[in-house]
Amino acid sequence: MLALMLSMPNRAAAADGRQILFVQGNIEFILLHELAHVVINDFDIPIIGAEENAADYIATMVLIRADRFDPERADRARLFLSAVANGFATEWDVKRPVINELPFWDSHALGMQRFFQIGCLLYGSSPSTFPNLPARIGMPQARAEQCASEFRKAEKSINWLFDTYGLQSGQEAAEVTIDYQAVPSRTSQRLLAAMREDSIIESSVARIRSRFALPEPLAIIARSCRKPTALWDPAKRTITICYELFDYYYLLAINSSAKARDTLLKEEGIK
Repeated sequence: MLALMLSMPNRAAAADGRQILFVQGNIEFILLHELAHVVINDFDIPIIGAEENAADYIATMVLIRADRFDPERADRARLFLSAVANGFATEWDVKRPVINELPFWDSHALGMQRFFQIGCLLYGSSPSTFPNLPARIGMPQARAEQCASEFRKAEKSINWLFDTYGLQSGQEAAEVTIDYQAVPSRTSQRLLAAMREDSIIESSVARIRSRFALPEPLAIIARSCRKPTALWDPAKRTITICYELFDYYYLLAINSSAKARDTLLKEEGIK
């Protein structure tokens, strides 16, 4: 009994660490997604299909290729991408949508579609590194066989994006400011402290500024919005990250379905 009691704080700390990582990964993906909208808007980048899908692809590829952007954070980027995929799947499980309630009208893909897209791109980036991933996430073999090709197309597209619109020698990117406003809850306050300690928002901004010379200043505002959301406002040139998102993903992480999916995308290279 004593041994069990002594192990409980460690277990609680480990569980809390996973929950914080879950929040960090999803917030970073959301910010990269919104920054992708900024890039598409600022450079009037031609895209075919929904812009939301393009922003998802850009954010996913930035994390998959993190070893090329920031070698020291490559493993963390894979963990974050796993957390993002699990976030889409868990949210889907929690809401349990029925067919007549599905938001087919929405500009975003359905949550489970976004989950499988991330899984496919991750697997396609290196099938030898993640050989069991399709089976573990329930992806049919027919789709899995297409993932390497899908990744190559996505990589070709993002390379074109960097080559065509990327930062050129001698160019300077406009300033990007980060404004952390008052935090509404103890949970979001603790999560924000973890975010700032690991420079989650700062590193995402640095990635974009190292790749694109944004023509005008941009402000990222972290504040309370009374609902869990994030928003890019082209008129004001602001990206708002709502603290309620922190609480939302933290609760999602401790949900039973989140625990069931905790190892869903864990493979060789994702510890």
